[in-house]
Amino acid sequence: MTHTVHLKFEDIDNTVLQRLTGALDANLLTLAKALDIQISRRFADFTFIGELAHAGRRALLALAETAETRDLADSDIQL
Repeated sequence: MTHTVHLKFEDIDNTVLQRLTGALDANLLTLAKALDIQISRRFADFTFIGELAHAGRRALLALAETAETRDLADSDIQL
C-alpha cells in the first residue's frame, strides 16, 4: 500500500535547509533511493510517497537536527 506523508518545517533557517537538502536536492535523492520512496519539496514543505513514507519523514527530521550544527555527510544519509 502506498502512503503519502507531509512535513512542513515552520521556522527553518535557510542554511539548515540547504544543508538538509544538499546541492540540487542530492541528499533528498539519496534518502529517497535508499528507502525506495519519492520525496518532493517546495521550499520547506516536503511530501513523501511510498510504502516507507513514514520512515522517510522520521529520517528527514533526524537529519534536520544534524543539519542545524554541520553539513551532512554521505554516511549521515545512507541508511
